[in-house]
Amino acid sequence: MHCSPGAAVDSAQRFGYFTALKIGFGIMAGALAVGSQLQSVPGQIAVMAAVVAGMCFTWPTLEALVSEGESRAGLQQMVGVYNTIWAGPARWPTSPVAPCWTGSVCAASFLCR
Repeated sequence: MHCSPGAAVDSAQRFGYFTALKIGFGIMAGALAVGSQLQSVPGQIAVMAAVVAGMCFTWPTLEALVSEGESRAGLQQMVGVYNTIWAGPARWPTSPVAPCWTGSVCAASFLCR
């Protein structure tokens, strides 16, 4: 599934940032609530797709709110901090259980800590 950044930002600006956040969080919460009751793999895949669709509303809206009124240099720093904050924790759950088939995988995991 692909989020079109231009379309999502345009809709967020047209209808309001907080409206876009409410819609996105509502879609994600609803999908996760339904997914908690599903047992099938196709059902879980559909839930994942719905959650990603909800993220299409929240992601550009959060970046727009963070970067509003920033200078060019400030914008680069804010987006960098924002991306580091969300991407950093996403790495932690997988790194301790990374398979050590080669020494380089373990070394890379160790060096990133």
